[in-house]
Amino acid sequence: MSDTLPLDDEWVKGLGKKVADTKWEEWRSQPPTIFKAPKHIREIDTGAYEPVILSVGPYHRDKPHLQAMNLIKWHYLKKFLLRNPVKSLVDYLKQVKALESQARMSYAEELNMSSNDFLQMLLLDACFVVETITFWEQTEQGLEAVQNPIKITSWALQAVARDMLLLENQLPFFLLQTLFDAAFPYQSGNLAVLALNFIGRFVRTSNMEIASLSGSSHHLLHIFHSCIIPETERDRNPVVVTGQPTSELPWMPNATQLKEVGVQFKMRVAAKSFLDVTFQHGVMEMAQLIIDEDTNTLFRNLTAFEQCHKRANPVVTAYLFLMNSIIDTAADVQLLKRDKIVIGAWSHSKEVAHLFHDLVTDKVFDSRWRPPSIFSDVAKHYDSNRHRATDFNTRRAFISLFSVIIVLTLFTIVSYFWPSK
Repeated sequence: MSDTLPLDDEWVKGLGKKVADTKWEEWRSQPPTIFKAPKHIREIDTGAYEPVILSVGPYHRDKPHLQAMNLIKWHYLKKFLLRNPVKSLVDYLKQVKALESQARMSYAEELNMSSNDFLQMLLLDACFVVETITFWEQTEQGLEAVQNPIKITSWALQAVARDMLLLENQLPFFLLQTLFDAAFPYQSGNLAVLALNFIGRFVRTSNMEIASLSGSSHHLLHIFHSCIIPETERDRNPVVVTGQPTSELPWMPNATQLKEVGVQFKMRVAAKSFLDVTFQHGVMEMAQLIIDEDTNTLFRNLTAFEQCHKRANPVVTAYLFLMNSIIDTAADVQLLKRDKIVIGAWSHSKEVAHLFHDLVTDKVFDSRWRPPSIFSDVAKHYDSNRHRATDFNTRRAFISLFSVIIVLTLFTIVSYFWPSK
């Protein structure tokens, strides 16, 4: 009977045209590498993804509180144009123009910007980034020494470095490399090293190695992420998130529980990054983690990158789950502080515990991803030693109780034979 029900012919034709006209966007032929934080991640802590002083790229360029830095960008462009006398503004614009299509595809969202506006933004922002990471230590003279806010304030350069590592505040690294090679032909290829030196100066972590990079770098955040991956994780193939994601990881005891079964916590002196954690023979060696006002922002942007980029190894996400397991209460934080594994300006241990709990909220892994072996190794060690520790504590309690009984008995006997006068 349903075959005889009438349909609106014009409506059906409209649907057919809609289907016929539906096609993939012709402007994109490669996957993006620069993302906006997904809504469900951003809503947990919006401020962690917002630049405080500097916009880089298209996502935040129109924010009113970031406009003051735009004048500084023009000054940095003027300085950049003097680096190579044989290169002119037109030469650099032609280079950027040749990369326009590839640069647009780097961003996850189609950009509603004219070609001229897009090229101007890329040139201004890229030259600012190159100048900053190349000459951040240079002492300025003249009017710049008294008018450039980045040079005359103690906090501005730290804020710039923070903003350069935001997920949404990135430029394609191939653009930065192209302009750098043109302006500094005798230093060709060294930009990644300079970038890592700059990042390492303002992100307080252990020594990082540029040699650990393999393949092409997408942007500054990707460079930092690649260099902090522990050696044991570098050969692990990241899982493409295609199946049903999961937030489940093997259970791990907290630091207090591990201490009760004899686990020793030691600061790993030779750590290459804060992710460097090992467990062998009942000893957990952990890189020192410096917690400051930017720790939350850094971790959120690194994990957001891992959640957005399908081939990113989720090492930071796994590390935060490990820390959230070890740090369950303020007592666990105090234990790690005593061993100098967790240090920093935060005085309240309870806040540190809450930090790691909040950082793992809504983080997921692909169901085929396999966590580092440290999770299962620690759990097995705990299970095999907790009964022994319980027996030891029972014996110790019994001995203590027996000692108390002996003391009370002796006291009673003494009191009976030598009554007080």
